[in-house]
Amino acid sequence: MVNPMQGKTVPFRKSRSLVRPESLSRGRLIDLEGDPYADPGDSAELSAHPEFAFEYEVVAGIERETDNCIRIDFESGFSCGFPPDHLMIVCD
Repeated sequence: MVNPMQGKTVPFRKSRSLVRPESLSRGRLIDLEGDPYADPGDSAELSAHPEFAFEYEVVAGIERETDNCIRIDFESGFSCGFPPDHLMIVCD
């Protein structure tokens, strides 16, 4: 019997949910592609972080810097500030 999927790439899909920055925890996978604060470019070609198109970021730390800014540090070395009411895509 021949496997119809042999030699084909199958995308790995995870379920996703929307979470506010202060509710994140270390080790969570975040999809930052197209995020208006972390990846404000209109397309992957214009993005300062084209890797967001094919990589998730892993939360390394969270710190409230001001009433209006929560800084998220990622294991890649990237850090970004988000407003507390911002919804981020978390991969479960």
